[in-house]
Amino acid sequence: MHRVRDTRRAWLGLSWALVVLLGLPAALEARPPAGDLTLEEALAADWGAIAVEQITTMPESEKGGTAIVVLHGYGSSGTRYQPVGRALAGQATRVFLPTAVLPHPNGRGGMWWEFIPEDWPRPYAGAENGASTSAVAAGASSQQLLKARGAILELIERIVAEHAPEEIVLVGHSQGAMLAVDVAAASHVPIGRVSAVAGYVLEDSVANLARPRDARPVVQVVHGRGDSLVPFEHAERMRALLKASGYEVVYAPHDGGHGMGVGPVQTVQQFLGVVPVAPAVPGAPADPQRPAVPAE
Repeated sequence: MHRVRDTRRAWLGLSWALVVLLGLPAALEARPPAGDLTLEEALAADWGAIAVEQITTMPESEKGGTAIVVLHGYGSSGTRYQPVGRALAGQATRVFLPTAVLPHPNGRGGMWWEFIPEDWPRPYAGAENGASTSAVAAGASSQQLLKARGAILELIERIVAEHAPEEIVLVGHSQGAMLAVDVAAASHVPIGRVSAVAGYVLEDSVANLARPRDARPVVQVVHGRGDSLVPFEHAERMRALLKASGYEVVYAPHDGGHGMGVGPVQTVQQFLGVVPVAPAVPGAPADPQRPAVPAE
């Protein structure tokens, strides 16, 4: 586990780190041709060995606060998303950064699932294309998704047992956003809020989104109109499906692309009400198209 002690130093260069570190995996988020990983190899991976980094200023013995789980994009890692974690690490907050165990062919990170033709979670096609808003076809569940979902659900249970947080929040980018929404829908541990940045709803998540429950998380949908890897129409579909399923949606479109740079991170900070433990670096690049986040 990783703990931040010098918070002002941790913020040094944050804005540039977000652009440099997260701009690279953003280019890998489109559905690529399947790599060398076979389905058998993917399903044999040890998800119980998932690595998790932690960023916090809370003493180890202190309970409560907010637990934020940040799910990285395709071909990346928890380590590479540390700038996001630091930006979200406010007072009385623990940020957890797991890394997917499936190795990406680029050798630099992991993936929550590979785009193997016979087993990858398909995007929800939208009611306008005849897709159901209450169920999925029998046998549609991706085995890879079930593995990744189970690993994050187990992590959440461990966080609750060890730290007893007052609220659990999921933040995901691209493939991580898809998984964040899926996990929130499947979890029996209450999730307070979800921020899905540049993702889409998975077909396999629809049934769980529609299931009865005592309370649903508030979901923020952040998406760039210029996203050429996950087209903006997926954000519209996500918003429509979530609202039809009884979720409160905070919709945050912006004029950028697919990356998780300064603008989207500031939008997530607003949604979570994060008061950073240290101010942003003076002279850091301004975000000229900071999106509004109206609740619906």
